[in-house]
Amino acid sequence: MKLNIKKIEKSLLVIMIFAVYVFNYQAGLRNTITNALIIIFCVFEIYITSKRNKIKYNKEIISFFIFFGICLLSCIYSEYQNDSLIKVNTLAILMLFLLCLYNYLNETDKFRTMLKVLCYATIISSIYIIINSNWYLGNRVSDIIGDSNLVATYLNYGCAVLYYCINEKIINKKIGYLGLIIIAFSILISGSRSGLILFLLGTIMSVIMYSNKKITFKKILAIFLIPFVFFLVYYLIMNNEILYNIIGKRFVSFIEIMNGEQSSINETSTQTRFLMLSLAWERFVQTPFSILFGKGIGSFAPFFLRNGGWYAFCHNNYLELLNGVGIIGTLFWYIPIFKILVNLMIDKKNNKSKKSSLGIILIIEMLIINVFVVFYYQKCEFLFLSLILYLNDLTKVKSVKSM
Repeated sequence: MKLNIKKIEKSLLVIMIFAVYVFNYQAGLRNTITNALIIIFCVFEIYITSKRNKIKYNKEIISFFIFFGICLLSCIYSEYQNDSLIKVNTLAILMLFLLCLYNYLNETDKFRTMLKVLCYATIISSIYIIINSNWYLGNRVSDIIGDSNLVATYLNYGCAVLYYCINEKIINKKIGYLGLIIIAFSILISGSRSGLILFLLGTIMSVIMYSNKKITFKKILAIFLIPFVFFLVYYLIMNNEILYNIIGKRFVSFIEIMNGEQSSINETSTQTRFLMLSLAWERFVQTPFSILFGKGIGSFAPFFLRNGGWYAFCHNNYLELLNGVGIIGTLFWYIPIFKILVNLMIDKKNNKSKKSSLGIILIIEMLIINVFVVFYYQKCEFLFLSLILYLNDLTKVKSVKSM
């Protein structure tokens, strides 16, 4: 019996994306299985690519690989070489993952398939969170499928894709809107302040970006409904005991700290983050060499551990990279992202492309959330980076090559 290559490829993509969303952040067997599925998917894509006798790449892909090369070189002068080597091993797999995903997205049907899978993976992982947590006791969801801030972010990325799929009729509208409600609730119970703010911003951007200039009743209704919905969410958070205990009091605490007052819930996470950012900045500007080249990729966590803290990243992707690979390495990570953003904005202006709108929303969300969490070595980040690279290829401003 002849094997159906396309069906096998699609099945591997579906299983792999669901595993990344639901099992990736659980240590042990599930994480090992997720890594194994990614490697299997990459091996299969390499096989398919070899049959085509061409590898698709562009300047942005090259920039990401130069970033990886700088990370590899940083292991030589890293203050914590073992930690840097571990991070480089992770990045090696992820760079291959990015290249394979980018080469997978060589047809419109495959693009639509990946969008659908991301939508359903986001919805199902949200349901998984709701079912397996004790949010109904007023407890914040923690480590059900990973760190609450990380998970809330990827649910937001999935929301951006879901808004696009609803608008383009790629997914059934009833399922799509129900999915948005489920995702929004799971973000709420995650207790992630940055996640909730990102959801509100993403919703506003989606309404604006996917609307046309023509004034319709639906658009007028949306303009009035959005502020009402936001007020309703705020009212529910502040007046519902469960939601207030999960996230409401965390917003109150943050405002108190910003006003120089004592946190009413004795929260220390905000102060700790400020301490991490301060230490990360001081370490970055310590010498001209550290400013240009950093002190070794992934070296902040062991540094923080040995200086009275614990093993943790600095909660800011920009400072984490500046600490690891300096200005030079950080530029090779962010320049392609900003370049793609400009390309997509030009395409949006000239061609009113909704695909470009999706890419713009995803990049803006990435750039905002990078202020609060470190993402450069997360598998989900590379899933969405591959989408952005493909969307960039659809613009008039492109330079796709093959070899």
